[in-house]
Amino acid sequence: MNSPFRNLVLTFLILLSLSEKAEAQKKFKFGKIPIKDMEMTVYEPDPSAAAVVLLSTGHYRVRDYKFYKHERIKILKQSGTDYGNFTIRVPSKGNFRASCFNLENGEIVEYKLKKSEVYVEELTEDIILYKLFLPNVKVGSVVEIEYSHFSLPFEWLFQRRIPVKYNELLVEKSQYFIFDLSFFGSVPLKRLSGYHWIAQDVPAFKPEPLIDHHSNYISKIEFELSQISIPGVFYREYSTTWEKVSRTLTDNIYFGGLFRTGGLYLNEKAKEILATDSGDMSKVLSAIAYIKENIEWNGSESPYMTQMYRTNFKKDHSGNVAEVNLHLVSLLKKMEMEAYPVVLSTRDNGRLKKFKPSINKLNYIVCAVKVGEDMMLIDAAEKNLKPGVLHPKCLNGDGWVVNEKSGWWIPLEPNEVTMEKGFTQIDVSNEGIVTAKIKKSMNTYDYLRWKDNFDEFEDESKYTRWLQDRFDDIVIEDFKLTFDEDKMVASEVYDLDISSVSENLGDEYIINPFILSLDLENPFKAEERNAPVDLNYKSGMIHNILINVPDGYTISSIPEPISIATEGENAIFNFQAFASKSTVSINYQMVIKNPVIPASQYSIFKTFYSLMIDKLNESISLSKVL
Repeated sequence: MNSPFRNLVLTFLILLSLSEKAEAQKKFKFGKIPIKDMEMTVYEPDPSAAAVVLLSTGHYRVRDYKFYKHERIKILKQSGTDYGNFTIRVPSKGNFRASCFNLENGEIVEYKLKKSEVYVEELTEDIILYKLFLPNVKVGSVVEIEYSHFSLPFEWLFQRRIPVKYNELLVEKSQYFIFDLSFFGSVPLKRLSGYHWIAQDVPAFKPEPLIDHHSNYISKIEFELSQISIPGVFYREYSTTWEKVSRTLTDNIYFGGLFRTGGLYLNEKAKEILATDSGDMSKVLSAIAYIKENIEWNGSESPYMTQMYRTNFKKDHSGNVAEVNLHLVSLLKKMEMEAYPVVLSTRDNGRLKKFKPSINKLNYIVCAVKVGEDMMLIDAAEKNLKPGVLHPKCLNGDGWVVNEKSGWWIPLEPNEVTMEKGFTQIDVSNEGIVTAKIKKSMNTYDYLRWKDNFDEFEDESKYTRWLQDRFDDIVIEDFKLTFDEDKMVASEVYDLDISSVSENLGDEYIINPFILSLDLENPFKAEERNAPVDLNYKSGMIHNILINVPDGYTISSIPEPISIATEGENAIFNFQAFASKSTVSINYQMVIKNPVIPASQYSIFKTFYSLMIDKLNESISLSKVL
């Protein structure tokens, strides 16, 4: 809510709370840690656990409209010491206390959190980020935190990636604050009464391979404030419909303010681009270049700009994703182009639900602009993206286009399939040396994955050495790399000695021609699966292989052709091999048209993958002519 209204509501609630009795005696007291918890070295129900949540209690109290949380965690292994650091996102500034407790010479010693160990960032007026770094955390420590803040939290977790021994949540109903609840996960909850739940001995969530994010499957409750109604004082609707979400966003100065009066410093650049550029795409590219020259993304994700957005653009040249992309939207609008902000939820934040309007669920923003007859999505915050391509983290269902008082849904996932293409030529010399020349080309999302990996190395030579290690016994005799960041394409050309993966039996050669697939393995090993397989985007590969048969040899065996598909042909694999007198030609293609495979189809998809990998492990045989 905007600052004057928020202050009015908070003042009303504070006055209301002064007339109430003190907080009732709590079930668990901060700092009163049983000695058995301090002495614990292994959590018996899960000996592999790096840490365990001993207790986590939450209470939303209507007497003062504040939420109180108390949490205690036991550190069991070195890998669990990170649980001594807390990142907390809350809807208003709160009060905190936290301590680390260690058992020293038979005594429990408390190390209190200092103010210098707390980092606070006001992302927006209604989203505050706290980062707490507790002192002296080590194996054997118990860390404890208590905090409170006005309003409900954004979510409550009943399950974590470590076990939870005791978890309790009590939400008292309010006549002034109307909110919605959404339940996720499968952990059984004991409901005591009303909005009062307990979960005990909750096992750690074990992520399965190829899911969008573990936070989308753990057991939790998400809260969404839909209305504040204080008779004679304040009334506002927030997210009862997606259209009201649009109104709330555009009314907020840190979202819609840039389109009203906040972006006057963009006027001159808009006039310059209009005067010098012709054609929609040319204007868009000039606008993106100007925005990137003036503000670089600092890694912070939020649908709202900060209070410093003007300074961040004009002086500091660094800001959050909203400051980058809302400036782009504003500039395009000033250039008389049809442009809109698109709010969304990234993959690690869960999907937006069309039937469940939510402001809290929004954590990212991109730009939509009309180019010709089509709406193009642009993210000027990410460095390696061209217009029309979003980062894989944003490929998460649909985004909501904010059009002042209304809006509409727009698909975030591309229609086209990202295809990796490869060509391999294999030659066998009379001296028994087997060589291969391979060209592999990548575009769009395959390019992004490649570029992220390539950027980890300081130069091409170090990348080449990494490739050599990856190829193991195969010798890279020559390597050439080309890539175009603007077009998001890359190609690699290898000259390889593959004698080590070929068998020379004197009168017979056994050759594995699938060099690019040597490290391919089936990631689906479990017999059953609870979560869908999420491959992020439509993808595929097309490879052609040509094997030149040396003089004095004939082709004795080649792989049989195969064509397989899953239900509805969401995944297809076609393989063919042809032999002539002097060559073997192999062509194979795999396409996954639906990147999200339901858990109900897991066994089918697992079998599909196994059959494909088995085929790509087959060899050809060349025999000497006697």
